[in-house]
Amino acid sequence: MKTNNKFFKIVLTLVFILISGPTWSATETLSCTAGTIAGTTMTFNTANFTFVHAKATDTNFASYTPWRVYTNNTVTITAGSGVSTITSIVIYTASSIYANAINGIISVTGGGSASAVVSGNNCTITITGTATAVVIDPTAQTRWNSIDMNYTAASVSCTPPSFSFASSSVSKLSNDAPFTNVFTTNNASTKAWSSSNEAVATVDATGQVTIHGVGAADIKVNQAADGTFCAVVDATYSLSVTAPVTPEPTNHATSFVATTNTSSEITVLWTDATGGQLPTGYLVKASKSAINAPVDGSAEADASLVMNFSQGAEMAVFTGLSAASNYNFSIWPYTNSGASIDYKTDGVAPTDNAATVTPLLIPVATDATDVTHLSSNNTFTANWQAVVGATGYVLDVSQDVAGATSTEKESFDGVTPNGNLIGSATYQSGWYVLSQSATRQIYTSTGNYGTAAPSFAFTTTGDYIQTKIYPSPITSISFWAKQQTGSTSSTSILGFNGSTWATIAILSNADAATAGIKTYDLVALGYVDITQILLTYTKVAGNLSLDDISITYSSAPSIVPISGSPFAISGGNTLSKVLTGLNAGTYYYTVKATDGIFTTESSNEKSVVLDYAVNIDSPINEKIYVVNGQLIVSGVSAYNVFNMQGVEVAKVSANHSTKPILLRSGVYIVKTKNDVRKIMVK
Repeated sequence: MKTNNKFFKIVLTLVFILISGPTWSATETLSCTAGTIAGTTMTFNTANFTFVHAKATDTNFASYTPWRVYTNNTVTITAGSGVSTITSIVIYTASSIYANAINGIISVTGGGSASAVVSGNNCTITITGTATAVVIDPTAQTRWNSIDMNYTAASVSCTPPSFSFASSSVSKLSNDAPFTNVFTTNNASTKAWSSSNEAVATVDATGQVTIHGVGAADIKVNQAADGTFCAVVDATYSLSVTAPVTPEPTNHATSFVATTNTSSEITVLWTDATGGQLPTGYLVKASKSAINAPVDGSAEADASLVMNFSQGAEMAVFTGLSAASNYNFSIWPYTNSGASIDYKTDGVAPTDNAATVTPLLIPVATDATDVTHLSSNNTFTANWQAVVGATGYVLDVSQDVAGATSTEKESFDGVTPNGNLIGSATYQSGWYVLSQSATRQIYTSTGNYGTAAPSFAFTTTGDYIQTKIYPSPITSISFWAKQQTGSTSSTSILGFNGSTWATIAILSNADAATAGIKTYDLVALGYVDITQILLTYTKVAGNLSLDDISITYSSAPSIVPISGSPFAISGGNTLSKVLTGLNAGTYYYTVKATDGIFTTESSNEKSVVLDYAVNIDSPINEKIYVVNGQLIVSGVSAYNVFNMQGVEVAKVSANHSTKPILLRSGVYIVKTKNDVRKIMVK
């Protein structure tokens, strides 16, 4: 037989608390193992119940585990002295079939009635009213695994104990030794001690407390009833543990100095205090007026003009200060924290003061003047406006440097001849050539190829050679070409700009009657955004041999400082600098103001174009347009470019280098012999 410890716990609780009072609910469980057998009766005895199983003669009666109960073989459950009334019984069976069989004849004595409800593998018998015994006679064979008896316990009586602590609350420091707060009681049972916060303190079986940290804890003691006196439940005293108080620092900090950084920032430096009692921290305060000393026991939190630092920091940086303002600074060492903080306010606290400076305004760069073009010594004068308080300026000058030029060449060296046909072929990566058929023709005889045999043959309308897409615009294309028996056919040179194909030129066979190199300068022709080339053949009569196709492309220009930049300009009223010995190109300049200590951010940027010219062979079809930030002008012998302030930024003459003009974003005026036009560069 096995009983549930819940019953004993509840009964003990009842004894601990009550002198005489209400009954308490409880549950006791019986495992269905064999009891004591006398004839046809099996009896089980628990602390509070007697179970009697009356059965007809059966040689296996004692070995039935779990219980086997048949119709008209009753089980009587009788309450003992510790039970006031039986409230319900739950019988757990091997299956729902057996549980259903229990719902047979159920009777109670001591008053009340009973009803049964089957749920799953158990049957719950609920008592209405009072009952001290229950008789169960199932309707068929059933097997019982265990039984829960739910009841109200009988009232018990005890004498309330008297108890007290030497102190209802105890305050300690975190470094105090273990202690005992004496507990007195007339209850003689064993004491059970506990702490609500063992990170602060623990308590042993004798009530001795050991401190572990700062904080609060409740120290509790419980006692079971001892036969005369009721239980002592959660007798408690409070424990408060604080950090030990350290005396105030022996000395103040030394070498306390405030230094101006900017118009809004001042740095304060000091040397930590020495002596018998070192500080745990420092309070540094700033103010435009007098500074109030701190008060012991009242810690000051960090704020814009109040800062706390640990020993060893020796530096405070105050930011967000008003410009052109004087600030006072003071420092106090302290020990402890919170309500125990102890500032050293005797003696003389170190002080100093410093003033933020008037902020320098960022200068404004103005247009360049005295710009010279088309000479061996290009010059211009950079200009800017004066800044109040400046003692000098810093001029940064840079220029556009053309990107590196790269060339890729297809000489058909990867073609393996099969007589005058292509046996196999490998071309430049990304190139496509209509040539993979065994009937494609090549030329290998002397005089019919460029640098080396073979050359490629255009023999049928639709024959083509297509390059890859290059990472930057193509500046020129050249190839070796020779007419082969027929002058009326032609080759179209097409360029792709990422969205559309444009016809750059058309080469007739007649133009290639004499073998030679054909070159097309795409920039001069106004095509500045072509990244892919397609050569395609239109057959009327005759063939064309092609060889040594070269594609030249350049990366974007970069901006680099010129020699000597940045230039230091002395004097707050010096508002220009002449730049000489410059090459042709586009220049940019910005300026910063300085007062010898502080330097501003850079000004706006100004640009100057020196010695740009376009070679115009035949002044026809005058065109002015902008592509990718580059000004392209064709069909004129000379022109000038002005910004909207009327400053000349480019002077272009005939018989000079052929190149587009790279301009920064803005609006410009282009003046030719026959036209004045406004353009916008995005």
